Amino acid sequence: MSFMRFSFVPLLVLVIFISTAAVSSDRGGAMMCGRKIIHAGDSKYLLLSRFGQPENKEFIGTVQRGTSCIKIEEWLYICHDHAKPKMYVIRITGTTIDSIIWLPDVQQ
Repeated sequence: MSFMRFSFVPLLVLVIFISTAAVSSDRGGAMMCGRKIIHAGDSKYLLLSRFGQPENKEFIGTVQRGTSCIKIEEWLYICHDHAKPKMYVIRITGTTIDSIIWLPDVQQ
């Protein structure tokens, strides 16, 4: 009986790992406009160099990390390289892109 119990442990660990990876990848996202792409985890400086200034910037708040106070912002980009424009909201903490959310229907 103890042999059966140990044979399921690696399978259980694998299932937990895969489900955790799937949840964490959903938080990230990517923005693609033409041949340019940016991912969660990239720097805001890379974002600015590839896509320029956003349509809008919103200050969301701050987060305390050690003795530093880090700014949280959301930037709005509209990509016009498609039949219908695509709108993206990019959340930036400090200098790192935390998440990219595609807003599917843009009316202009």
